[in-house]
Parts: sequence; C-alpha cells; structure tokens
Amino acid sequence: MEAAKEVDIFIFLFSGTLGMMILAGGVITFFMLYQRRLMHKQTELYDLEMKHKEELLHNNIAMLEAERRRIAKDLHDDIGNVFSTLLWKLQQLRTDGNGGQPEGILEDARKLITTGLSNTRTITYDMIPYGFDIFGLATTIQGLCDRLAAAGALEINFEHTDPLPALPDPVSLHIYRILQELAGNTIKYAAATRIAINLEATATGLQLSYQDNGCGFDLKGMDRLQGHGLRNIESRISMLKARYQYITAPGQGVTAYIDIPINDAL
Repeated sequence: MEAAKEVDIFIFLFSGTLGMMILAGGVITFFMLYQRRLMHKQTELYDLEMKHKEELLHNNIAMLEAERRRIAKDLHDDIGNVFSTLLWKLQQLRTDGNGGQPEGILEDARKLITTGLSNTRTITYDMIPYGFDIFGLATTIQGLCDRLAAAGALEINFEHTDPLPALPDPVSLHIYRILQELAGNTIKYAAATRIAINLEATATGLQLSYQDNGCGFDLKGMDRLQGHGLRNIESRISMLKARYQYITAPGQGVTAYIDIPINDAL
C-alpha cells in the first residue's frame, strides 16, 4: 500500500515537473518568437526611417538645384532680354546719328532700365525677402500676405505673438518659405477665398497654424500629392526638427499645425 502511494506521489511530481518544463519551454519559445518579431518590426521601421531620410536628403538637393535653375532662367529670360534690347537700342541710337529720333530711343532705353531694375528686385526678393533682416519675420510675413491678397480674390488674416522671440535667420527663412509654399498650394489648387495664419510663441518654441477654406484633399492619397510643394514643406520642417500635422478632407479645407522647437532648430 505504501509502495503504491509512493509511486502515485512520484508520478504526480514527475507529471507536475514535466508540465512545468513544457510550460516554461512554451513561454521561452513564445518570448523568443516575440523578440524575433519585435526585432523584425524594428528593422522594418529603421529601414523605412532611413528611406524617408534619404528621400528628404534627395529632395533637399533637388530643391536647391530647382532653385538654381529657376534663378538662372529668370536671369536669362528677364534680365538677359532686357539688356539685349537695351544694347540694340543704344546701337540704334549710334547708327541713326542726327537723322533719327534720339529722344524716343532714350525714352525706350529708360523704360528698359526701369524694367530691368524691377525684375532684378523681384528675383532678389524671391531669394531673400526684402527687409527681412531689418523688419523681422512678422513684418515680412505680413508683406507676403498683403501681396498675395492684392494679387487675387483672397482674404488673408495673419496674427502673431508680439513681439516674437529672437530667431536665427535660417529658422525665420524656413518659416517664411513654409508659409509661401502653403499659400502657393492654396492659390493653385484649393479654390479658397480665406486664409488664416497664426504664429504663436510657446514655452518651448513656436507654433505655426495655417488654415484655408478651400477644397481640401484626401490624406490617404497624400503620397500622390508630393509634387504640390508638400515635399519641400516636409524638408524644411525636417531641417527645423519640428513636428507637424495636417487636418483635411475633401471639401473641408486644409489646416496645418507645425510645432517648432527654437532651441533644437538647426
């Protein structure tokens, strides 16, 4: 009887131990599989992040090259044509002698010089906005809003913390270019009548909000819209180490929030 009881106890302990070992083995196997899957996911995320950073880097280079081509084209088409025509006018004045009408030729030359100076100011303004260093970011943005509103049927309201904190010039220029791109997209694609811009100082930096009442777009198809200046905006946001969010849907306009940490930017 005692022997049978001891056998039952042994079987019970053996079965319990075996069950615990199987359970422990299952837990270890599950943990290893989970770790492997986690590492695989982390590798995928890292690869996606690296791919995204590479795309941003390529876009930065493409953006610089496009800007150089645009400036070169503007110089060739606008300034080059103006001075070529001016040279022709001066040669005409020289060959006509007393038999021509020098007053009319000189007046044409004066108009050409005025046009050349105006085109030069436009090109240089596109590179660095006029008065940027003197009047600061807020005044320069207000000037942009006034020009865009005057050029089309747009009501643009710009509000900001007064005064804004002192910003490095590259940070201010990126903020200005981001707004320029956003407004350009609104004018080209949104069929909007109102734009509201707010630039507010926060405890850690600046928050920029932009809103229009245009046609909006589907965020799920945002990758197809990268040609609409969105990639340039994202590149500048990346340079600022900022965080951003788009809120939009077809027929509901576009709202963009951009949080810019001043101490970390650039």
